[in-house]
Amino acid sequence: MHKIDTIADYVFIGLGAANSLIIRQMHAHDMLSTASLVIIEPDEKVLNDKTFCFWAKDEEITKLGFASLINHSWRRLGINDDAPQSVSPYKYHHISSIALYDELRTLLAECNVEYIRERAESITANPDNATFTILTSNHSITTRNVFDSRPPLWNPAKSHETFLLQSFYGWRITTEEPQFDTETFTMMDFSVDQSDATQFVYILHFSSNHALIELTRFGTKPIDHEYAQVQLNAYCQQKNLGVFTIDSEEQGIIPMSTCSMQEEPEFNHCFRTGSGAGKVKPSTGYAFKEMARDAIHIVESLKYGKPLKRAMHRTGRFAFYDRLLLKILESHSQRGKEIFEKLFQHVKGMRVLQFLEERTSFVEDISIFMALPKVLFMKHAIKDIFAQFSHNAIGLLPLGISLMFLFCEYVKLSLLNWIVLAIGMIVIGIPHGAMDHVLKIPDRSIKSLGLFILGYIAKGMIMLAIWIMSPLIGLIIFLLYSMWHFGQAEYEQENVHNPWLIFLRGFSVLSFILATHIPETNTIINALSIPSIPDTSGLLTASLLSESSIILLLMTVFVQPRKSTILSTASLLMGIFLPLLQAFGVYFVFHHSVLGWNHLKKGLQKTHMQLWKLSAPFSITAIGTLFLFFINTNSDEHYTITGFAPLFFMFLSCLSFPHVIEMHSFYGSMHKPK
Repeated sequence: MHKIDTIADYVFIGLGAANSLIIRQMHAHDMLSTASLVIIEPDEKVLNDKTFCFWAKDEEITKLGFASLINHSWRRLGINDDAPQSVSPYKYHHISSIALYDELRTLLAECNVEYIRERAESITANPDNATFTILTSNHSITTRNVFDSRPPLWNPAKSHETFLLQSFYGWRITTEEPQFDTETFTMMDFSVDQSDATQFVYILHFSSNHALIELTRFGTKPIDHEYAQVQLNAYCQQKNLGVFTIDSEEQGIIPMSTCSMQEEPEFNHCFRTGSGAGKVKPSTGYAFKEMARDAIHIVESLKYGKPLKRAMHRTGRFAFYDRLLLKILESHSQRGKEIFEKLFQHVKGMRVLQFLEERTSFVEDISIFMALPKVLFMKHAIKDIFAQFSHNAIGLLPLGISLMFLFCEYVKLSLLNWIVLAIGMIVIGIPHGAMDHVLKIPDRSIKSLGLFILGYIAKGMIMLAIWIMSPLIGLIIFLLYSMWHFGQAEYEQENVHNPWLIFLRGFSVLSFILATHIPETNTIINALSIPSIPDTSGLLTASLLSESSIILLLMTVFVQPRKSTILSTASLLMGIFLPLLQAFGVYFVFHHSVLGWNHLKKGLQKTHMQLWKLSAPFSITAIGTLFLFFINTNSDEHYTITGFAPLFFMFLSCLSFPHVIEMHSFYGSMHKPK
């Protein structure tokens, strides 16, 4: 069947809260008056099908522009039958979905908009890398800007991850007699059957005799409507609400997942929105205010050409807290009631909301967790940490190698360490740097390959010339670009692209390795006719440089407490007790090179075997050259391991200089708009 072709400036897939908020922002910035829009949405959005709730301070409401949409606010929250608690300076706000939809229809009535009452089947980037084609059953739409609010596709849950459902079924009721406190909303009332899950009643008091009463479940299975009706009816009788009428029903299911979303190709101006952009907080299901903030960032990026940085995957301590809570609710569903009741009994309602919004300090977090079942949370915290590390084999490898090296040094088997390092260099260290020809000349033509080799040698010769003219300048340049390269590889693993943080991490790593082995470092640079690095006694040790480098290294962990960073730092700290070349070798081969290899594997979409085959010609050449270099230098009695190190570092710098340039370009290409 022939599809109807349409061209539009903006295409919105879905017209839920996320895309509606983006349209509001675009209208406020006068971006729609001359634009053409296509909205792909099967539902006409004429019913009040959802309730949007959130808490905010008055100044936030002004900033987000919600004042005209809010139809009720509450100053206090209630838990069970306990005395209500003030949530000041917050208020808990309610927006009816129909209010948002009606306002949107008014705004769009002034615009050039086409509605397609179908579902989007696919989004494809066109060869120009600037436009997209969206297909429905009967339409083909071409556009430069796509806002895709379709739900995410989740990867299967790993051992430390959880996929629960927040399901709810509720009634809007009107009672004959006044029953409700219009200043208070009931956040959780657990005086209902728990049914092998965590269940509570949630109530919004709109007037003295009108309220929304919902039965909510956190569990693996969604709530059954007939069961919910029975429970709600029993609850209303239990609370002596008297005679009431049911005005309407409300129901829904919100994923509560700490699983990762299936990765999709990233394209400039093709925006995932709503739950597909990770804007739903896993432990609560709240999303409206976060989607509003996201809408502001997206629209400002479009209007002013600002770079848009969006974290699609949650990291940090609050993601850790979410994993803990959801894993407990999955494994110990009967304890959910106890956890939430203790939380609100011992922590002020305002502080709980601040915590759920991720606005508390670490010290405040500790005080909150002190109110919860400590043994239960500690048990799952240990399990989560172990699972996180076990799922990060890349980070565990240098840790295990460091432990092995320490043991070998202790039992006088240092030779085994050198053998392992040599094998590591052959298997991964050199091959990871022998892929530059693939990055630069994917067609691998003879002419292109020849020009690449000449250019590569020329860059290495430039570095060698610098060493010959001034060893000090050569060393400084070598250290600077190595610092950048090490930091870039580490933070690429954790999706961190701030250049200052990248260099700080690389600087802290390399300066730590050198400063904690300052006698060996000075021996090497002295052999290059470079003066020793001065050092003085520190507060706790004989080396102030060593102490300072340790502090700096640990600071980078606190700045970016990521899995890879923590594990590599633990390995580096063990390297204090190893010789300099071994400490550097463990980091370079078993952490840095492994990271780079995996980034190449992902970026080039190759298997390990394919990468080894592609790297083989240059790997063999480099290994042969290094072998001859080692044999020639080691044949002279003047060259011990330490004496060999200066020439090795010079050789490494000449080889790595063009490699760092190519890898920097490779990492940059991975994040360019496609």
